[in-house]
Amino acid sequence: MNAAKSQSWKTGPKANLSETLDRRDLDKIRLVVGESGDQTRSVLCNILKAMGFSRITAFGNLDQVRAKIADNLTDLVICAVDIEGGDIQSVVRDVRRQKIGKNPFLFVVYIVNSSGSEFVRSCVDSGVDDLILGPISAASMSNRIAALARNRKPFVVARDYIGPDRRQAERMEEANISELEAPNIFSYVKNGSRGKGFYSDNVKKGAAILKDRWAERQAIQVAYLVEKGLPVLAQRPSQADEITKTFIDDFVVATRTAEDSIVGTRYASEDIVLHTLATVMVRACAAEIPEAEDMATLGKLTQLVRKTFAGETPVQPGETQPSADQPGEPATAIAISHAAEV
Repeated sequence: MNAAKSQSWKTGPKANLSETLDRRDLDKIRLVVGESGDQTRSVLCNILKAMGFSRITAFGNLDQVRAKIADNLTDLVICAVDIEGGDIQSVVRDVRRQKIGKNPFLFVVYIVNSSGSEFVRSCVDSGVDDLILGPISAASMSNRIAALARNRKPFVVARDYIGPDRRQAERMEEANISELEAPNIFSYVKNGSRGKGFYSDNVKKGAAILKDRWAERQAIQVAYLVEKGLPVLAQRPSQADEITKTFIDDFVVATRTAEDSIVGTRYASEDIVLHTLATVMVRACAAEIPEAEDMATLGKLTQLVRKTFAGETPVQPGETQPSADQPGEPATAIAISHAAEV
């Protein structure tokens, strides 16, 4: 990751793109533009070409934008949030969660026509890098891209969010969430190291860390739900049946999400823990009076999940990260011993 640190940016409160990057650098950035209106799309492309971007692919439909991102041949996406064909915010969430493409650190900028607080919040919560309020001018576009190039925010992973760290805006509810340096394609292009493989290598390393942290968040959520549900179960038989039904629906969804999230991570061998916890929890909820052994086992399994999945370390993409096939000693003793009984 350190290869991208040697560049020196021209800074200032309103340094524009030409003062930040040479046109020869911008010529190497692969840019996707998404805008349904033909005339507006043409204007956007002309503005970007005048700045120095030449590798521009423009689309009028979100399906085309999504397909291009999936090809892993894109560095920057500038897309109208109201583009036809679907929801760009869901696409960006999938990019950050590595369901589309292999680069969760892809630069994404939305063009929006509203500055309402709820609308802006929903955009920000999708993991976008920045918003530009239309109508677009050459100056506003230049200044905004320059700001991103000079000062990319580190990424964080929460239970329902992957993207730039905006905790100063009170985005994060969880404490102790460490930052992860997000590879900045503009830095690699500026110092000439992109062609040497440094950028792609660090995207790959960083993506693996994001996957691990996402798995941690989902597993801890399952443990939290069990801890929340145990007092309700202990009150049965009571008037808790409807509460229990709602709870178990949420729990099943959370468990499936957690089990899916650990695939391909260093936690892949811990699937038995989550599976056993889910099996015992569903059985306890279905019983008129849960077995004391099940209640005790749920407590032990919950502690095991917290211990197994709460070991996040603030690893940077350039540093060593345990691989998925070398996860260390699996902490599955309780789960395996109980699995034979369920």
